[in-house]
Amino acid sequence: MSTAFVVPDITCIYSTIEDLLYMSESQSLINTSFGIDEDEGEFIKFNFQLKHGSATVTIYEDNGSFLYIDRNGEDSDCTGFDRTDFTSTSGSFYQAFKGILSLDRQQASTAKITNTSVDRASFGLAEVN
Repeated sequence: MSTAFVVPDITCIYSTIEDLLYMSESQSLINTSFGIDEDEGEFIKFNFQLKHGSATVTIYEDNGSFLYIDRNGEDSDCTGFDRTDFTSTSGSFYQAFKGILSLDRQQASTAKITNTSVDRASFGLAEVN
């Protein structure tokens, strides 16, 4: 890997994710991976579960993004950030992470209601035509 990634920045990002997961009461492990995309850009990726979905943080040399995946496995939101200041609570990384956590909380109130014969039958209810 090249020297594009600065260890203190990556450590700060990882620690911030851990802290915010702890505050959001999510007991999730953070999976870390490294790679090169189709444009030969090197990245570090952090994957973790939230209460109602999962998130992936991909960090490149000078920017990054959060991808939120809802409980149905659909990509719901992708929020970018720059690498200027990871330690600032007013920085784009922290704000993007707060946006993903907010989106995850909203998923709790948007539970899908299915009215299929299988669902009704599993509760001993008659089918509705």
